[in-house]
Amino acid sequence: FDANIAVDVIERERISVTGLPPTVIRMMLPQIRENPARLATLRVVAVSTESFPVPLKKEVMALLPQVRFHSFLGSSEAIVSELTPEEQITHPSSVGHPLPGVEVRIEDEQGNEVADGEAGELCVRAGPPGADAVMKCYFNNPEATAAAFAGGWYHTGDMARRDADGYLYVVDRKKDMVLS
Repeated sequence: FDANIAVDVIERERISVTGLPPTVIRMMLPQIRENPARLATLRVVAVSTESFPVPLKKEVMALLPQVRFHSFLGSSEAIVSELTPEEQITHPSSVGHPLPGVEVRIEDEQGNEVADGEAGELCVRAGPPGADAVMKCYFNNPEATAAAFAGGWYHTGDMARRDADGYLYVVDRKKDMVLS
């Protein structure tokens, strides 16, 4: 990835809607700081693939006030929640509310649902209208599918908590993983 080329393309092609993970936004930040007007055509940015750190969020929102940021929590297996542009300001450390049709359950090590405010593993399942938000199975791997869907819920591997208003907060990973 070359941040200079990305900014050049957005400016030249007058791109108004794009998706950018926080890592890419961080890589583009020097160019944005130098001349935010180069990204003046941007109106909507969908942020996904990792948590949108609050300090980065606040800086880029200040530099690009015309942009409406939507952040999504998801993985290859499930799309879980959205934090709307307004909620980026009111609940900046949250990953939002579950998407329509997506049910969320936060479980302890024994598979019991925890109370609001307590951390546990984020588990999801989906039905209409979000039936396609959670995968059905791992291709040709029934053992992995059975393990991932213990108790009928897809176990994301994310440790999370839910507040009294239903906002979700990712606090850790249950299993360490290497992203490359």
